[in-house]
Order: sequence, then structure tokens, then C-alpha cells
Amino acid sequence: MMSPLSIAQYLDPTNPKLQFDVVIFDEASQVKPEDALGAFMRAKTAVVMGDTQQLPPTSFF
Repeated sequence: MMSPLSIAQYLDPTNPKLQFDVVIFDEASQVKPEDALGAFMRAKTAVVMGDTQQLPPTSFF
């Protein structure tokens, strides 16, 4: 498991050996699209889950 920020910091996007089979975003409304892009680019398949009752992303924590 890695956060989108950790993926961007630690995984070289040009290395084909550092690819995910599946990337799963649960509570997807908590992740900004620009933060998730790096994970999507390193994945063969993506699963995005969320609902309309979730709060938008915050910087509270």
C-alpha cells in the first residue's frame, strides 16, 4: 500500500518494472485528480470507488 504522494516520490515512472497490476482508490472523492494521476500512469488497471455523500478533499490533516 502506498499513498499517491509516496508513489510520486519513490517510484521512477520510467522504470517498467515498477508497475502496479491494479490501483484501488477507495473514498476517491478524498483524492484530487492531479494527485492520483501518477498512480494511474503506473497501473495496468484502476478501480475507483466513491459516492456522492462523501466530503471533498481537505487539507485538515
